[in-house]
Amino acid sequence: MKGRKQKRIAALSGTLAVLASVGLWLAPGASADSDSRLGGCGFLGRKICGHGGVNGNNQRVYACDTYENGEGFLTRYWTIDGRSGYVGDSNGAIDPCGEVWPGGYISKYQVCRNTKPWICRPEVDL
Repeated sequence: MKGRKQKRIAALSGTLAVLASVGLWLAPGASADSDSRLGGCGFLGRKICGHGGVNGNNQRVYACDTYENGEGFLTRYWTIDGRSGYVGDSNGAIDPCGEVWPGGYISKYQVCRNTKPWICRPEVDL
């Protein structure tokens, strides 16, 4: 009798572990806000050119140009279903910032100065 009860408990524990791991695999990533800055503007490159990131439960992407030098600023993004795009802000240090809600969860992003070629920070995985 004792052996059968132990087997049932072991089977139940294994089933619960599988269900929990499947639930974690299907759930979207953590929804913490993420912001990245890019410097290199101004005299001797000591000013922040802009910043961008993801918020809104990993569904909103924004770009903020903070240095009025005519270059503009952008944030590239990739969604968990494989789409990509970018949002820009070309009005210098004037509000508002650029934003987009691409219609899905963002898996990673990258902030860039809108130069030719783009000058970017490394991609940020969410």
